[in-house]
Amino acid sequence: MAIGELQKQMGPDSRISAPHDVGNQSGGYPHWVAVYDAWKLDQDAQTPVNPASRNPEFRGWLVSGSSGSTAEMALMLGPGSLGDDSVAADQVKVPVQDVSAGTRRGRVAWWVSDESAKAKINAGPESTSGSVSELEDLMLHAQSPPNVGHKAFPQLADFDWEDGQRGSTVSTSQINLAASLGYAGLGESIHDLTVHSAGVLTDVSAGRLKRDLSNLLVREIKEMEHKPLYLADGRINRFAITGDGAVTNAPGLPQNGNGGNRWGINLEELSLYHNIHREIDWSEDTPMLVTKGDLDSSSQDRFYMYGKPAVEAMQFILSLVAVPDGQNTDGDKLYKMQMMLDGMIALSNPNDVRLRFPPGLVKSVILLSFPYDMKLKIVKANGTLLNTNKTWPQARRVFNGYIEGGFGGLPADGFDLDPGEAAAFGSTSANGYNLNLRRGFVPSGGVRMTSWNLKAGGLKETAMVDFELLKVITARNGSNSNVYFQGWHGPGTPEKRIFEGSVISQGPNPDGKKLTQFLPEKILPPQILPVKDFISSPQPVMLFSIVKNVERSSSEDNTDALPSRPLLLDEVARTGRTILRYGNVSRDLHSAQQIYTAAPMNYEFSTIAAGAGGRLVYHGGGRQPGVGGNTRVIKRRISLAPPLSLACFEHAIACGFSRHFGSEPRDPATWIGPNGDPSTGALVGSVGGAPMLAKAIGNSWANPYVGSNSIFQSNYTDPSWLANAALWDAWFLSGTVDTSGLPSSSWMTDRRTAREQFTDFAEGGKRLRNKRFLFYPYTSPQQAISELFDGAAFKPSAINQLPNYLLVDGAFNVNTTSAPAWRAFLSSVRDHELITAGGAKKKFNHPFGTLGYAENTATSGTTGDWAGLRDLTNAEIKNLADAIVNEVKGRGPFLNLADFVNRRPNANNPQHRALGALQAAIDISGLNDRFASGDRTVEPDDFQQFNGADTLNDEFVPARATGAAGYLSQAALLTAMGSQITVRGDTFLIRAYGDHRNASGDVVARAWCEAVVQRTPEYLDPTDKPEAQDGWPNSADKLTVVNATFGRKFEIRSFRWLSPEEV
Repeated sequence: MAIGELQKQMGPDSRISAPHDVGNQSGGYPHWVAVYDAWKLDQDAQTPVNPASRNPEFRGWLVSGSSGSTAEMALMLGPGSLGDDSVAADQVKVPVQDVSAGTRRGRVAWWVSDESAKAKINAGPESTSGSVSELEDLMLHAQSPPNVGHKAFPQLADFDWEDGQRGSTVSTSQINLAASLGYAGLGESIHDLTVHSAGVLTDVSAGRLKRDLSNLLVREIKEMEHKPLYLADGRINRFAITGDGAVTNAPGLPQNGNGGNRWGINLEELSLYHNIHREIDWSEDTPMLVTKGDLDSSSQDRFYMYGKPAVEAMQFILSLVAVPDGQNTDGDKLYKMQMMLDGMIALSNPNDVRLRFPPGLVKSVILLSFPYDMKLKIVKANGTLLNTNKTWPQARRVFNGYIEGGFGGLPADGFDLDPGEAAAFGSTSANGYNLNLRRGFVPSGGVRMTSWNLKAGGLKETAMVDFELLKVITARNGSNSNVYFQGWHGPGTPEKRIFEGSVISQGPNPDGKKLTQFLPEKILPPQILPVKDFISSPQPVMLFSIVKNVERSSSEDNTDALPSRPLLLDEVARTGRTILRYGNVSRDLHSAQQIYTAAPMNYEFSTIAAGAGGRLVYHGGGRQPGVGGNTRVIKRRISLAPPLSLACFEHAIACGFSRHFGSEPRDPATWIGPNGDPSTGALVGSVGGAPMLAKAIGNSWANPYVGSNSIFQSNYTDPSWLANAALWDAWFLSGTVDTSGLPSSSWMTDRRTAREQFTDFAEGGKRLRNKRFLFYPYTSPQQAISELFDGAAFKPSAINQLPNYLLVDGAFNVNTTSAPAWRAFLSSVRDHELITAGGAKKKFNHPFGTLGYAENTATSGTTGDWAGLRDLTNAEIKNLADAIVNEVKGRGPFLNLADFVNRRPNANNPQHRALGALQAAIDISGLNDRFASGDRTVEPDDFQQFNGADTLNDEFVPARATGAAGYLSQAALLTAMGSQITVRGDTFLIRAYGDHRNASGDVVARAWCEAVVQRTPEYLDPTDKPEAQDGWPNSADKLTVVNATFGRKFEIRSFRWLSPEEV
């Protein structure tokens, strides 16, 4: 009876299981398991996902009797199992049912326990080693820990597994013996830990098995182009995937357009990140990304965006100098006032690996204008007054800086940027306004701006110089925009292309007042000086800066930062930043994450370039170390091994970018050299979704562009919600990809093909790279290899078929409300080592936030905030687990995995609308409190006129530095745990009771038994293949009635009779 009911309720794919204290369902008792229908998202690509369609449909309890039964209760779990000191709340009782057969009468009862709601303490391989390189293991373990943290249970704190024990353990009694705990040693933890749990890779939202994203993303990049995961208004692209594994967009998917038709994050973006480990240069025994050295090669470099340094800051110093202007009839030397310009460009490396911009490719930055005119007021030696009109240089370009040389058609010298480094390049040699910029910046005046006629000549050295720099509110250059700067690759038109730019006040009628409302009206001198003080001694008068936004301003007097979220609301790889395109200062500044300042210099040189020779620039927390500035800011982790967790795509450049070099003649970001091939042009960060958010996948913050009760509003969307909805249920990463051909010095030393990996797994008993995968013998290993492979590579059809042969060892049901189980699960990274700089290793307590490589190992302080990682203590893990349980109870049951990962827009609780469950738990437990101290928070007033501004009131830690390297995000947790989570049980422990009674009702005999049953990838009726589903592979295909009703087959894995003393 119990197995039959279990088959009916939990055999179908679209069912989830949850404990009694999740949700508001009545009639349950402690430790009963509830069954719900999963949230099946609409498979029609023409229908937007509606968060309000989430509706928990309760199906029943996995116990004998009916809900709310008043029948006598039978004890199924008591002191014999739990220990003599067990409390009543841990005991389990269920209603009995009367049964009869002729004159024979009796009663039966049964109870089902969801083993996936517990921590499987013997999960994983006997040894964490098993691949060629120990360093390789460390990278893989960061995305899929091989074992569960059994030491989180106090009874097992000193217990270490011996070789062979994990695989041979079939009961907790064996662990009691091995750990010298006595017969009932782990009894009190029976609801929290298990030795039986394996999960089927089930897409509960579609009612089928998941598909292997690794298999898809290693295909030719052309196959990945123009395949969005979703559209802006919530339509999920349910890719048309054939039985042969061909993947196309869903029928009727509209072209990439505006508003609701705008395409979102796409497969090409995921593919680039998935395969970037193959692009790492190991020639210097440290991971490094190297940009291609010429224009044509870089335009064909598919990984171009990852090797592109970002313009971190630009500073331009205007100085006045007096130069000889002949002499008068009396022989007195005369002078004229002239303007000088000195400039600094700071480039940053957002990656956690070194970035090399090799010799060859020219990189120049051009200042086209700045919004001030000069007006001089000079009292001559004879007392007469010289007033000049407002003047501006005639040249359209006032500064053209070539990074590490390259002016005049010569190749540039190239440069290296260390992980997270922001380097300053200043002018050292010049030809007019063309300057070769070299590493370091110590301003001294720069070059004379000879084309800027100040109309102030014939001056004696005693003349007194006064001036005004007056703000300009009209567009320059005869256009309807004010282009402040552009960054170019290439030596000259038409071969060059823009890599960074800033267009100010774009539109048919630009509003100059809004354009410059955050700049001072005028710049004045601190005092009036005689001409002699300017002779051969440039006096700096104004500092004009264009800087990326940081967390905090340098001071109250120097507002060089906007209260915002610069690490989330900006993808540093994008090209072009338009300010005031729509005339909304607040919105457009947040969108650009770029700050413009103008300040008087007071005749003293200063700059943000810091360190010996002015080689570095502070960024991240601020432009000075006193306000949290750091010279290293890690904004992106590069996966040095094939990804194993969907959450690692948090670090992908994924903003819905879809333009390629050569694809759009009107867009200078896509211009391609004369020898470039537009058909193979690289992806460009030119046009993407709105807003362009970083760190979308795996995270779930309500972004201020969209109200927290929505996922799409006023042409803006929530890319996190939609990407998570598209990925977490439908796909998994097997990690079984070919790594042959990698350099010998790579830390990834496994050179096996995909076929060799699977053969070792199926035939040799070895583990895959995700060591939590178990081989399920749907067919023999030989048949499986023949079905899945064509030569050394997977067949395309394996995208559908590989899950037929896999189970997840120790799959963990996130609906569990067992805090000890969550502690053990989170402790899977306990005592993990990470690779550090130079290939060394370092052990941490519970490290989160890396992909196995920690170039910087700081876990606190300013460096920990911006370039380090998080390392949680045992106490912090406990607090986090407790907070997660509270979130599960408050939000559950989670009806699919995306429901767990995402915030809940239709919730009544505002915190549920604002944050995903894990992020809320992290923040509630205080793990990010250091980012909310002082002036480190952001407020609704900082996002005026934004639809979702008020959402910030609903966050527990509304930090400006959200997304920083040391800020703990839910994606950091999911990077480590995401490949092992589920929302349903597939392994169940069943306890049954039965008795025989005489005519008087007295018990004549009674018995208890226990069985462990395992759901498998196979359907109950073998007519249907495991990968089949209703309507697939053809729309007319239907599952058999048996499979549609009862789903997948259960197998009895163990059975035993229990004595009364064991109950």
